[in-house]
Amino acid sequence: PLISIIVPVYNVKDYVEKCLDSICGQSYTNLEIVVVDDGSTDGSGELCDAYALKDQRVKVIHRDNRGVSTVRNEGLDIAQGEYIGFVDADDYIEKDMFQILYDAILQSDCMLSMCAYRIMDANGKRFPKNIENPKSQIYDVEKFFFTAIADRMYYGMCVCAWNKLYKKSLFDGLRYPIEKLYEDNWMIHKLIYKAKSVVFIDKELYYYRRTDNSIMHCAFSLKRFDNYFAQVDRIAFFEKNHASRNLIDAWKVDCVKFGISYWFQMKDSKCATKEEEKEYYTAVKNSIQDFVKLCPIPLRMKGIIFLKMPHLFFLLHCAKQN
Repeated sequence: PLISIIVPVYNVKDYVEKCLDSICGQSYTNLEIVVVDDGSTDGSGELCDAYALKDQRVKVIHRDNRGVSTVRNEGLDIAQGEYIGFVDADDYIEKDMFQILYDAILQSDCMLSMCAYRIMDANGKRFPKNIENPKSQIYDVEKFFFTAIADRMYYGMCVCAWNKLYKKSLFDGLRYPIEKLYEDNWMIHKLIYKAKSVVFIDKELYYYRRTDNSIMHCAFSLKRFDNYFAQVDRIAFFEKNHASRNLIDAWKVDCVKFGISYWFQMKDSKCATKEEEKEYYTAVKNSIQDFVKLCPIPLRMKGIIFLKMPHLFFLLHCAKQN
């Protein structure tokens, strides 16, 4: 069957050729490579056009800059494949990635497969591994999300869009949210619930490039809260879809840690006006106030101080850090 690989491109002239080489060189050859140039100004689009002339599987679309969610959605709208994959244009993949992911779907009868990945710096040097990957296995919905919450390294592996192969039908009625960062985080729980199970392959087949522009490694900004509110949305989704109480409560506890941490980083970075600080404090307070009672005692006490006396909480936190 045809696999459509969607590649968002924006000002990645130094990296896009390695990315496209790794896709065009896949051992699984029945591919449609949908490259969406999102208004690049550095010549990336022209490099992509050259690949379309060399390889008839490559389709290049040029458009005004609107962000990765719109690009992915446009790719989904035109993709003809029975399966969908995503590769970011500053990353690259092993030559047998999509063959392995497709074989895993066939053997497991799942609708979604995923692999491990390796992080590298802007120059392509691979970072040391911090944790061991889980063993190859099939996850049901609850085990998948308990694995995601167990460690932030697992979390990234679970929620990102680009280390996976999807049956295209999973996207029926679903598209990435426009004008939000961390679009993967807003989408993954909906896809996993439709899939019902996920097969994981313990092979590092995807190479993710961490650059100075990566949002998680830039100075804190208010847009970072999109990541937090995606988690709030996930909890509401779990409750609506009758997930187990243990799973819901585990994510609520994590939400308390997450919300307080982001609020502190906002205050500490001085990136917000007084009005914005008040707005985001109210938003975090409203979302976690019913969750604090579920927390272990140390986190519960921290949460109570945060809810009742945020100024004191901030001073105590600053004193602790110093």
